[in-house]
Amino acid sequence: MENSVNENAVQENAEESRLSELEKREKALGVRELKLFVQEELSRRGLGREALSLVNLTDRDDCVRQLDAAQKLIRDEAARLMEKTLPRHALPGGAARLDADELSDREYYLLTLGRKG
Repeated sequence: MENSVNENAVQENAEESRLSELEKREKALGVRELKLFVQEELSRRGLGREALSLVNLTDRDDCVRQLDAAQKLIRDEAARLMEKTLPRHALPGGAARLDADELSDREYYLLTLGRKG
């Protein structure tokens, strides 16, 4: 009787160990799949693979939200740096924010020549 109890305990322990190992493998596979998904998204969005370290690999929806936030942050910072480093009249769409007194006569007439009214 004692042998059968010991055998049952050994079998249960082996089964738990096998299940634990399968769970670990499944989790590792899920993380690898998410990592590949994020790398594809980074490539599709034109962001470098370095941005992978910004994403917490939990689930697909959460990764997309984090990538959206990272992309917005990167774009906002790029726009801020462009505005800081480029002259105001060289910014795309910046003509609406220009002060006419800052422009030379040539720049002013080039910008207003095509306008009607």
